[in-house]
Amino acid sequence: MAIRKQNRTIWVLAAVILLMLVVFLIRDGQIAQMLQTNSQSQSTDPTSSVEQFGDRVGGNQTQDRQNFFQSLDLLAACFQVSGSALPENAAIGIDSLLQKFQADFGSVSQQSDRWVYWGLRTREGNERRLRLELTETDSGKIVKELHYFSVDQNGQQVAIELDPQKTKDPNDEVISQLLKDGEVFTKERAAVAFFQDLDRVEYIEKDGELLEIKFFNDNHQFQCANVKNPKSCQCQ
Repeated sequence: MAIRKQNRTIWVLAAVILLMLVVFLIRDGQIAQMLQTNSQSQSTDPTSSVEQFGDRVGGNQTQDRQNFFQSLDLLAACFQVSGSALPENAAIGIDSLLQKFQADFGSVSQQSDRWVYWGLRTREGNERRLRLELTETDSGKIVKELHYFSVDQNGQQVAIELDPQKTKDPNDEVISQLLKDGEVFTKERAAVAFFQDLDRVEYIEKDGELLEIKFFNDNHQFQCANVKNPKSCQCQ
């Protein structure tokens, strides 16, 4: 009987000590820190990614940048120029390309958009597409034309009729109002840049990053279907 009482006393003392330790850790903030660290280690996956604006992001950005640099090196080899060195953290964008080859081809004399495309998703989950096309007349005037589409169950575009004043030369307010019909999940922009010696580069950006390029001069043509994939590049 005395032994049982002694064992019970030991268990009670152990429980009290454990309780005091927990209270101390909580007051010191260490338990919260341990739980937060454990939660982060479970939820952090270096290979995971999320979708944002229609593109997979959060993957191996360093590898994408290295591939972009390789594509620019292939362009330099195609036109037999050296190109300037870019910072290691240079963006995958048209500005990086122009910066690299400014000494070889000169500065850009003219740069203009050709079309802009937005992909929208409505609250009901339906997809809509808005496309702004820009063309230049013989007199040098830029003419804008806006097209709006819904997407049926088969993925086919169905034109949405707009008022003529919204279709022809729409202002920024018209475009802004149409973009409020849903959430923009992707955006593409096609443009062209002319150098002083009339060499030019046509390019497409997707969600803020350079995607496709076509570079022309008198002797060669260089193109990449995806600048983050050097194997998609060709010199002709």
